[in-house]
Amino acid sequence: ERKQKEEFKRLEEEKKRLEAEIKERTEDAENQIKLSLAKSEKLLREARATSSFVFEELDRIRSRRKEKDGRARAEAVCSPPDGTEAGQAKDPAGTGSRRVTIATGRLAAPIISSLAGEIRELFPMSEVRVEAIENRYFGEKITVSGLITGSDLVRQLSGMELGDALLLPVNMLRSGERVFLDDMTVEELEQTLQIRIIIVESSGRDLVRAITGAGPDY
Repeated sequence: ERKQKEEFKRLEEEKKRLEAEIKERTEDAENQIKLSLAKSEKLLREARATSSFVFEELDRIRSRRKEKDGRARAEAVCSPPDGTEAGQAKDPAGTGSRRVTIATGRLAAPIISSLAGEIRELFPMSEVRVEAIENRYFGEKITVSGLITGSDLVRQLSGMELGDALLLPVNMLRSGERVFLDDMTVEELEQTLQIRIIIVESSGRDLVRAITGAGPDY
């Protein structure tokens, strides 16, 4: 009987230990979900802001081109030899052909693809490929770009034809550093993928310039 009581006591203690462990794990999971949700909401706000900035920048470019075109038409006496109308050009920005890849999280990829399409309408010489990166470091349920690591980028982009440059959003890096969350540096990633990496700030102008390679005057 004494042995049974001791066994029951041991089982009761084991039960309490398991319950405490389950509770702790549940709280940790809830905290992770809350953090991921907060990060997602923040990045969605940033994505919407970037989208707004890009459209504002594209409107500014259109206005400037319209003004230049009007002045050129007023000064032109005849059409250029190649048949294009005065003031117009096949490559308005004068940047030449350019191919870039943008790597981002699955959450932001549709927005970035849409913005890239808008930019290409004004800069037809620029080709843009958007790669939605799965988060295998923290788990595939994490879809925000801010938690993508250098190792995720290496695994999923190695062997791809990335063009002239790889564009990455600044929120992939630790604040104020050129380092990913898994301690890989931007320079190490460049060396591994053998590609120039451009870190893109959240402003619309920075994204347009990174995609097109155009200068401040477009």
